Amino acid sequence: EKHEQAALKSPQEDLLLLLMEGGTQLESRRWLLPVTQALIVPPPLLGKEDSTVAMKLANAVSFNLEGPGKRTSFDETLAAVISESSAEDMNQNNGDSYPTPALNGAAIALRLDTYLNLPIHDESLQEAWPANLDLAMNLWLCADGIDMLEDAKVTSIDASPPAASLLPQQAARFAAAWMDETLAKKFFNAYTKTANPDMTYLEWETFQSAARQEPGFTA
Repeated sequence: EKHEQAALKSPQEDLLLLLMEGGTQLESRRWLLPVTQALIVPPPLLGKEDSTVAMKLANAVSFNLEGPGKRTSFDETLAAVISESSAEDMNQNNGDSYPTPALNGAAIALRLDTYLNLPIHDESLQEAWPANLDLAMNLWLCADGIDMLEDAKVTSIDASPPAASLLPQQAARFAAAWMDETLAKKFFNAYTKTANPDMTYLEWETFQSAARQEPGFTA
């Protein structure tokens, strides 16, 4: 509404937000068309030639950095891994795009309204992978997920690989924010078994309690 009053856009237009990691370059200057087509489907819809309203999809598009047929995923401890996309996922939308569990952080595009309607982000997540994971959780649980778009590619200069695992404070924070009590206990067992075997459940609960008391924390 503010942008419409300032004559920066019409009510029929959507503002797209592009988030890019430092040192990232877009492989092609023609990225806007495929990204826009993936985020906003113009009329006619569902074969209705008389349709005049565009369907606004609440998804986000991750630019491909991992390589053909691959995507960023995570294991049971929420550590980042590069995984192969399944044949079922690759066959969606004629192979032009396929779902990805998380984003690599190089570049992601989404409608501005989608971003503004997500829960409050934790500003304490300064490292790339925890911040990417937090946004991915927001988009999957509060919107409609993330698509990997084959036509939108980037090159990342001197990009550091994601950390092998989350720090204990970060892992406990994610459990407090995104998991119920039963799932959080299962996650604790998996995390301590592989990433931090010396951590006690009392320490875990202390980290969770501290996270819940932070300003802006949203569960």
